[in-house]
Amino acid sequence: RIVHLCLPLFFYGSAALAIVNGRLADGLGPIDRSTVALVKKNADGSFRIFCSASLYNENTIVTAAHCLRKHPEEKFVFFGLSIQDPSAQTLRVTAERFHEENLVAFKNDDVDVKDIAVARFEGKVPPPYRAM
Repeated sequence: RIVHLCLPLFFYGSAALAIVNGRLADGLGPIDRSTVALVKKNADGSFRIFCSASLYNENTIVTAAHCLRKHPEEKFVFFGLSIQDPSAQTLRVTAERFHEENLVAFKNDDVDVKDIAVARFEGKVPPPYRAM
């Protein structure tokens, strides 16, 4: 299975900077619809984006291990093109799993070793999002 990781429109906030595979990210392409953000909740209740992820199936994402490890607080998967999008949805991350070699490397500050993880989230992928 090929996993596409990219930083679409929601990450940069500007269509001029949101390039996915050589085109603007408009939320309509299959890669746009399989790419989500990882967010954490701020004290005021708003969300802050800290990483991107790819949908693996209806309730699982693939992301960089360092994204999950460096943010031990409660995390959410964000479905939307902009953090200000009123129709965006967030689903809470319920479980995380890391490559076993990354567990040792992370303790030694070598986060690039097998820097991959999967995470499950509550509920299911909302339309029009879907795993590729």
